[in-house]
Amino acid sequence: MISNQLSFSASINVVLQVPLQAPVMKRELANKMYSPTAYFLGRFLSNIILQVMSPMIMISILFWNIGIETDKDNLLLFLAYGVIANCIFCGQGYFIGIVVSEESSAKLTNLLVIMVMFCTNGVLCNTGTANAFIVFISTWSPSRMMCEGFFRRVTN
Repeated sequence: MISNQLSFSASINVVLQVPLQAPVMKRELANKMYSPTAYFLGRFLSNIILQVMSPMIMISILFWNIGIETDKDNLLLFLAYGVIANCIFCGQGYFIGIVVSEESSAKLTNLLVIMVMFCTNGVLCNTGTANAFIVFISTWSPSRMMCEGFFRRVTN
């Protein structure tokens, strides 16, 4: 559930901000103040403290309490997967926030995407016996990769 919490918290924070800032962004893009790439790169880098600190705090608290091997390599691997996953789902939040212009619709779309991804990470269903749609999505699901990455070292 660590992967699920990280993905939802990372994407919903961005989804809530982007529709509110869309009119400003569109006005500034129309005035040719900067390109869309520069805007999103600037937004992404300005939130880097939250994107790094949030998973580090959560994993630092949970790591010692979930009963796994607590060596330095395992902790660094957990932290790296947490930060990478947080950045991936922040990107998902930016994408959904721009594509869906209304705030409530953007939140529901984000929730739908995350719920489909939760089905593919192996926690809610066995992907070996799942239907073809879930198996197809699980081949590229960032949620599955994150969940697998978190617990691969634990079982070795």
